[in-house]
Amino acid sequence: MPGLIDAYGNPLVRQAPPAAPPKQRAALSGDASWAFPYDASSWYQPEGDGWFPIAYSPDHEINVHRDRMVARVRDLTRNDGAATGAILSTLDQVIGGAYRLIALPDYRWLQRHFGPAFDVVWAEEYRQAVEGEWRDWSEDPLFYNDAERQLNVADQMWLALRHQLVDGDAIGAAEWHPERVGYGRARYATTLRLIDPDRLSNPYEMIDTRHRRGGVEIDDDGVPVGYHIRRGHAFDWYQSIDSMIWDFVPRETPWGRPIVLHYYDRDRTTQHRGLSAFIPVLNTFKMLNRFDAVTLQAAVLAAVYSLVVESPYDPEGLREMLQGGQYDDLNNYSAMRALYHRDRPIKLNNATVLPTFPGESLKALGPTQPGPEYDPFTHAVYRRLASSLGTTTEEITRDWTKTNYSSARAGFVSAWRTISRRRARFDRGFAKGIYVSWHEEAYEIADLPLPSNAPDFAEARGALARCKWIGAPRGWVDPVKEAQGAVLRMDAGVSTLQTEAAEQGHDWEELLDQRARERTRMTELGIPFPEWIAGISPQTGSDEPAFQQARPPKPQ
Repeated sequence: MPGLIDAYGNPLVRQAPPAAPPKQRAALSGDASWAFPYDASSWYQPEGDGWFPIAYSPDHEINVHRDRMVARVRDLTRNDGAATGAILSTLDQVIGGAYRLIALPDYRWLQRHFGPAFDVVWAEEYRQAVEGEWRDWSEDPLFYNDAERQLNVADQMWLALRHQLVDGDAIGAAEWHPERVGYGRARYATTLRLIDPDRLSNPYEMIDTRHRRGGVEIDDDGVPVGYHIRRGHAFDWYQSIDSMIWDFVPRETPWGRPIVLHYYDRDRTTQHRGLSAFIPVLNTFKMLNRFDAVTLQAAVLAAVYSLVVESPYDPEGLREMLQGGQYDDLNNYSAMRALYHRDRPIKLNNATVLPTFPGESLKALGPTQPGPEYDPFTHAVYRRLASSLGTTTEEITRDWTKTNYSSARAGFVSAWRTISRRRARFDRGFAKGIYVSWHEEAYEIADLPLPSNAPDFAEARGALARCKWIGAPRGWVDPVKEAQGAVLRMDAGVSTLQTEAAEQGHDWEELLDQRARERTRMTELGIPFPEWIAGISPQTGSDEPAFQQARPPKPQ
């Protein structure tokens, strides 16, 4: 192909545009924004200098270093009163002294699938029967509900949640002990055994594999199918042989009855072990522990050495005396001082009065500990811990001196959301598992009210075992205002007596039964009904309850 020519017949040569000067690499101290659109990814930001974490998988992040982290958390909660108080406060808010079942069989689903006999009347009869059987088992005074026969179910729930808060995992096993069933003994063969999370581990301390993560055996879909449980704790000398034997316990029976209950907070998907609630603030809290101990020690020393005796010799005079070789004068003076104080002890109400030798004077040492930075620092650490646990600083420190009603109410509402979430997840992840295991046996042996066409328990497990739990009461900040609010919610139809009673740790039926007994007994004794029972205002004679008369007027 002939080349191009210009008007004078000269060939045209296409020249490449001049090359741009090579872009220089930004200096460490220069502008590097062209390479890092996000400051968080920059290598050159001073805030991220030396900060190069690795994006591990959740199991690798936790399982490799779990034992060390758990040991540190346990050491802190054993030896630090504030850390122990934080755990106990959370347990008292979530579980409390009792943990009671509310059975809620889904009669609508049962009615749709198995016929009209499963109506609301049946649901109420079934609920009452199941709750009665559950109380008989869970509150057994001989503790046949516990495989170790030491705790009732409420105490087992409390201990399981404590393991989850401190160790990161709550683990239990629904065991079958038919040999305990008999007259005067257990009525049910189902028992719950709590398992120390340390015993859940890979056999022979092997590293994680595709189907084994921290002692949890999973299938190709990531479903936990079983757990490897040591027979003994690794550091018990009297269980040294058992500690090297692992039992594989399946997650459930072939027909779906839960066996192993494993609950933990999941922060990421494909995570198979949990972390303590203390982990984000562990190092900071340990620093506070040391700072508090050193400050207290300094304060004790300052209190012990609060007075000094000053001699008439200043440092310069003492130096001249020693340099001049006047040792005899110094020794004579010291001996005279010792004899003087020995021969003149004065006691007044068991207190020693120290007379001074001529030329001596007493000087008081003012306390220097704790310093002005002590309270702000400790309070800042407690705020971090409270934020990590989802509670308030006042709950941890038990100090409400700087709290007013508005701040207490705001903190209370915020903390209650966390308490409700923690309780609901614990209910689903642990408490309901043992209820389902027990319920299956009760369905077979407890003569529960069932229609003739009732399905097998495994066919309707979800509908039959639907339930809620009553934990620790929410409590009051202002009892009058909050009680009025509860009444308004029930009158407006956005709440029920069951809900309001459960928030305060009560069973609504027990409340009504007790009030009925009180009315009957007052009638028998001829005692006039008080306003809160009669519902009649003695001031007006109206049948409108007094709490309605105390309400503010409705807006027009």
